[in-house]
Amino acid sequence: MTLAATWCSYEPPAPPRLWMASDSRISDDEAPLIDQGLKLFEVPIICRAPGPTGFFDQIVFESAIGLVAAGGSLVFQHVYGSLVPLLANLIRPVPVVPSTSQLASFVGRVMTIYVRSLGHRRHDAGRVMIIVGGESLTGQASAYKLIPQVDTQDLLEFVPMQLELADGVVHFIGDRTDEAQSMYRDIAMRDEPGASRQRAALNVIRNFIDDPEIPSVGGEVQIGYSAGGRFRRVASVVPGTEPPPSRSRYLLNSIDLEELGSVGDCALGIDAVAIV
Repeated sequence: MTLAATWCSYEPPAPPRLWMASDSRISDDEAPLIDQGLKLFEVPIICRAPGPTGFFDQIVFESAIGLVAAGGSLVFQHVYGSLVPLLANLIRPVPVVPSTSQLASFVGRVMTIYVRSLGHRRHDAGRVMIIVGGESLTGQASAYKLIPQVDTQDLLEFVPMQLELADGVVHFIGDRTDEAQSMYRDIAMRDEPGASRQRAALNVIRNFIDDPEIPSVGGEVQIGYSAGGRFRRVASVVPGTEPPPSRSRYLLNSIDLEELGSVGDCALGIDAVAIV
């Protein structure tokens, strides 16, 4: 399965920021499959209005929301794949900004289609979990967990439930969440250098990844946070394990970005966060 976390960081001097993180291992019922899996997504939001020609060719709003998921990669990766072209092509005669709540409701409708389609073949299709989060234009962070409910036709549907984002509150989804909460409280209480209270959830996921007794959680820590009104995926900086001067590795979904090289004449300029 996985272990993923969503919370709001109140780490000064930055304003409150929505953070999401997870491990990167994809497993089946028997064993781990890959450690370069994708469970944390940056979904672009682009809204266009009519220009002088009358066509919807003027971008009036551009942002991104975050999705973190657990419980069924076949479902949530297809949800993400559908959302990218859909939410990057919103149109409105009058400029308008969709709220995170409205976006979460839309994600829930897409998720419902995939779970219903797969449900007759897989009894565990409804176990997939997705949290949607982002920032308003005023910088207010919010997040919604998509909750399965039974509609009036006795069919499963997913509806958003707003999550509390108070200081010190972390929402875990996936495997052994009670154990993760207990570990989080212990790390946050110590508030040690390299394991600050505001980023304690990252260390919880790191500890789960390093524990050989939890084979369903592995790979590397995936990280994203909101900044400037949009959600951004960032790489993880992992210190070298060889004797100095070994280089730190910049990993995205457990893939070493330096080994990927450049894109033509362009370098990869993704931001990164250090994980202790």
